[in-house]
Amino acid sequence: MKLRTLATIGLIAALSGLGYVGLWGMAAWQDINERIADVGALEIQLQRMDQMAAAIDYITLVRPDATVIAALSEDARGLGQELDDVNRQQARLATRHLEEISAMGEFLLETRIPDNYQAPAPRDAEQLLLLSRQIRIHHAGAREALAALHVEHNSRMQKSLYQDLQRLAVIIIAFAFLTLLTALVIHRRLIRPLRTISAGLRAHSRGELETRIKVRHDDEIGELARTFNSMAEQRQHHEKQLQESRDRFSQIAENIGEAFWLAEPDNSRILYLSPAYEAMWGHSREAVYRDASLWTKAIHEADRPRVLKALERHPEGLYQAEYRVVHPDGTVRWINDRSFPVRDEAGRIVRIAGVARDVTELREHQSQLSERIKELRCLFQALELTTSQELTPTDIVARIVDHLPETMRFEAEAIARIELNGERFSSHDWGEPVETIDTPIRLDDREIGRIEVAYREQPIDAMPNEPLFLPEEQALINAIATHLSKMIDQRRLSETLARSERLKAIGEMTGGIAHDFNNLLTVIIGNAELLQELLGQDNPAMAELAEMIMTAGQRGSDLTTRMLAFARRQVLEPEIIDINRMLSDMEPLLQRSLGEDIELKFNFDESQPLPALIDRSQIESAVLNLCINARDAMPRGGRLTLETQPIHLDSYYAAILEEVEPGDYTLIAVSDTGTGIDPEHLGHVFEPFFTTKERGTGLGLSMIYGLVKQLRGHVRIYSEPGQGTTVRIYLPAATGDEPVDREAAIEPESLQGNETILLVEDNDLVRRYTSEQLKALGYKLFEASNAPDALKLLQEHDDIDLLFTDVVMPGGINGRELADRARAMYPGLKVLYTSGYTQNAIIHHGRLDPGVDLLAKPYHRRELGTAIRKVLEKDE
Repeated sequence: MKLRTLATIGLIAALSGLGYVGLWGMAAWQDINERIADVGALEIQLQRMDQMAAAIDYITLVRPDATVIAALSEDARGLGQELDDVNRQQARLATRHLEEISAMGEFLLETRIPDNYQAPAPRDAEQLLLLSRQIRIHHAGAREALAALHVEHNSRMQKSLYQDLQRLAVIIIAFAFLTLLTALVIHRRLIRPLRTISAGLRAHSRGELETRIKVRHDDEIGELARTFNSMAEQRQHHEKQLQESRDRFSQIAENIGEAFWLAEPDNSRILYLSPAYEAMWGHSREAVYRDASLWTKAIHEADRPRVLKALERHPEGLYQAEYRVVHPDGTVRWINDRSFPVRDEAGRIVRIAGVARDVTELREHQSQLSERIKELRCLFQALELTTSQELTPTDIVARIVDHLPETMRFEAEAIARIELNGERFSSHDWGEPVETIDTPIRLDDREIGRIEVAYREQPIDAMPNEPLFLPEEQALINAIATHLSKMIDQRRLSETLARSERLKAIGEMTGGIAHDFNNLLTVIIGNAELLQELLGQDNPAMAELAEMIMTAGQRGSDLTTRMLAFARRQVLEPEIIDINRMLSDMEPLLQRSLGEDIELKFNFDESQPLPALIDRSQIESAVLNLCINARDAMPRGGRLTLETQPIHLDSYYAAILEEVEPGDYTLIAVSDTGTGIDPEHLGHVFEPFFTTKERGTGLGLSMIYGLVKQLRGHVRIYSEPGQGTTVRIYLPAATGDEPVDREAAIEPESLQGNETILLVEDNDLVRRYTSEQLKALGYKLFEASNAPDALKLLQEHDDIDLLFTDVVMPGGINGRELADRARAMYPGLKVLYTSGYTQNAIIHHGRLDPGVDLLAKPYHRRELGTAIRKVLEKDE
C-alpha cells in the first residue's frame, strides 16, 4: 500500500475519531450542564423550601400575617409549577405537597384575619395550629421529596459523569493504540527506510559512490530509494566523467608549457597552480599555496611596482602584464601573464583565472632580432666605409670606433677601441672597462691590430650573473676585423698590382735593353775571342787584354742572363727532372756553401721520384741562391731545411693570386731559422735591385721570381722576424712521358671519411674554406676560432677522432699547447697541425716535437684529404 493511501486512511480515521470525540464531548458536555442545571435548580428550590419553612414558622409562632401567607402561598404554587416539568415521582409528590401548602395559604387568606390581630380566640387558635401543622407536614413532605429528587439527580449526574469518564478512557486507550499502531507502521514503513536512505547518503558523502539502497516496498519510500539509486548511478557516471575531465585537464595542465592558475577574487589565496609554474618561477607550488605573496615577491624589483599598480587598476581581474621573475638561483625569466574573472549566475566574481607563459625565448629572439638589425646596420656601414676609396684608413677606423658602441646590447655604457699598425683609436670616454671582448685584425696570418669593445661600467639593465656580451656581438667584431683586414689587404693588393705593373714595365724595359745588350756582348765577346786567337804567342800582353775583355763580357752576359730571367725572357731548356734526385745531387755543393755552422736537412724520400718540367741548371742556381740568402740570414748558425712534395692548386686558390693557374705542381720549400724579414720589406723582396745587404745586387730573388714565372710556376715567401723565413716555389708538374712514376695520387673516393674532426682556425676565411672542404669529404665537423673554445667542445663531446689545429693562434694558447691538453683528456686523440711554414721549419723553430703531422699552407682538397686520411689511418 502506498504511504500516501495509508496516510489518507489514517487521516480520515483520525479525523473521524476526532469528530466522534468532538460530537460525543459536546453531547456529554450538554448533558452534564443540563444535569448540573437541574441540580442547581433543585438546590434553589430547596433553598426556597427553607425560606418557606421560615415563613411557616413566622405564621405559626409569631402571627398569621396576610402578606407572609400570600407570599408563602404564591411561592408554593410557583415551586409546584416548576416541578411539573420534572417527570419524576418525587417531583410529583413534592408538587402535591406544595399544592396543599398553596391551598392552605389561600384558605387562611379567606378567613380574613384582621390586620390588628393580637391573639386568636381559643377556637381559632386551635384551627390555626392545625393548619400550621398540616402546612409543616406538607412542607416536610415536599422538602423530603425535593431532597430525594436532589439526591437522585446528583446520583444520576455522577453516574453519567462516570460513564462519560469511562467512555473518555476507552477513547484515550483507543487513540493510544492507534498512535502506537501508527508509530509501528511509520517505523516499519518510514523510519527504517529513511535510516537506510540516510546511511546511503552518508556513504555517498564519504565518496562511496557504489552504494545502493535496497528497494523493499512499492511505495513512496521505494520510489525515493529508486530515485536515490538512479541519482547515485548518475552521480557515479558524472563523477567518472568529471574524473576523466579532471584527468584530461591534469594531463593538459601538466604537459603544456603555460602555467594555469586560479585565485580568490582578492588574490589573497592561490587555489590552483599547474606544474609548469615551478619551472617558470623556480619554487614549489606548495609554498605558494601557503603564502600567495611569494608570487609577487619573485617578480623582478624593477617590474614589481608596475605589476602591482596594474592589479590595483583592474580589481575585476581582467588584466595582462609582461614582467620578469627571478629564480632563487638568480636566473631571470620573462613572463607574459593574463587573467580574467570567473562569475556565478548572479554575475558576482567568484574566482580569478589566469594563464602565465614563459616568453623568455621570444624576448630573446626579439632582442636578438633587434641586435642583428643593429649588427647588420653596423656591418653595412663598416662595409661601406672599408670599400670607400675616398677615405683614408685612419678616417675609416675612427668612424668605425664611433659606430661600434651603438651596436651593443647596452649601448649607453659601451665603448670601443681599435689598434691598427701601431696607431690607436678610442671612444672619447674610454676608461678602465669592467668587461671586454676583443679580436685580432690579421693579415697573412699576421696580427696587425686589434678591436676591443667594452663596458666602462656595469649596465643598469643587465641581470645578475648574465653575460654582458652576446656571442653574436663577438661575431660582429670578428666580421669587422675581417672587413678591416680585407680593406688593408685590398689596398695592399692594389699597391701590389701597381707594383706588379711597375715590375712588368721594368721587365719589359730590361728585356729590351738586355736583348740589345746581348747583341753588343756577342760582338764584344766574339771579337775578344778572335783577338786572343790572332795575337796568341806573338803578343802575350795583348792576348791577356783580350782575355780580360772576354771575361768582362762573360760577366756582362751573366748579368744580362739575370736581367732576362727577371724579364722572363731567358732561353730555357726544360726537361723532365726528378726534383728529389736533383736536390740530393746538390747536397755536397750546398754543404760546402753553407759552412759548418749551419745544419742542412732534407725532408723528402729519394726513392720516390718527383718529376717536374724544368730547366735543371736554372733551378739549381735558384735553389743555391736561396740557400746562400738563408746562410746570410743565420750569421750565428742554424738549420736549413729543403722539402719537396706534389701539390694541387685549385681554382679557389688561383683566383686570389695573380698569374697562378690551377693544376698540379711540384713544391720546393727552402726554410731557415734565421733573423726573418721585416714586414715592411716583405712586399719588396722580389723587386729588382732591392736589397738589405751591404754588397748585394738585389737581383737574386727577382731572378728566381722571373724564372719561376717564366716556367709558369708560382713563388711565395713567409717570414716572421726572429723566427725565420720559408720560400715556397711551385713548379709545374711533368705532364709528358716521365722517366719514373710519380707518387700515386689518391682517388677522390679514397679521400672520403665519416670521422668526427675538431677544426681550430682563427682565420675566418681559412676556417670557412677548410670546413666546406671537410664536409664535402664526408666528415662530421666541430669548429672553434681559438683554443679555449676548442677545449670547451672537447669537454662536451667525447667522440672526436681528430684535432686539426693551426699552430699560431690568439688567446694565449697555441696549437701545440692545445694538442697537449687535448691528449691529456683523450690520450688516443690524433692531431694534425697546419701552418704557413713548411713542416720541418716549424719543427726546427721548436714549436712542435718530432713526429708530429703538419699540413703546410696553402693546401687544397687533395692535399687536405690526403693528410687527414694519413693521420687517421696511421698506427700510434
